[in-house]
Amino acid sequence: DLTKRQILLHARHQHIDGTVLHWWFPLTESGPRSGQSDTPLWLVYLTLSYLAETDDLKALNETAPYLDGPARTLFDHCTRSLEIVLKRFSKRGLPLIGHGDWNDGLSAVGPLWKGESAWLGHFLYDILLRWAQVLDRIKVAKQVKIAGVSPATLSAQGPRYRKRAAALKAAINRYAWDGQWYWCATRD
Repeated sequence: DLTKRQILLHARHQHIDGTVLHWWFPLTESGPRSGQSDTPLWLVYLTLSYLAETDDLKALNETAPYLDGPARTLFDHCTRSLEIVLKRFSKRGLPLIGHGDWNDGLSAVGPLWKGESAWLGHFLYDILLRWAQVLDRIKVAKQVKIAGVSPATLSAQGPRYRKRAAALKAAINRYAWDGQWYWCATRD
């Protein structure tokens, strides 16, 4: 229950476009809108971890308001997080780093949204495949229906995320592998 409450707390600090607050002041519920490329994905990652531990697919119907929009399901929040990251890709098929990724030491390499993050590519690859598995589980779980999501949407999203993951894996191995190591990032 504590983990689910924490997940919903984070969902309430998300904008309707999928971006999130990088951190916030609990008394005012305000903070900076994140320019970090990985920040939206942590909600999905935590939700996936929660689902793996509890198998509580019904939690995806829990609702939380957006900072600038109405309350929607946790499923909607996670989908918007994925979609904002999937919109931020280079021509080479790698995710853009923006104001940084998990490695705070790279916070100045991509503020113009041209630099790429190999780490984010690995992180996103795992999340896309795991989220596609959750979509498969929802489709076969007759007692779980996600509010506002049609079976056709579920059927289309899983393969789409798997396809994006496969393309991402190919791009990471083609452009981020130097034959001995994966590099961290490129600059703008």
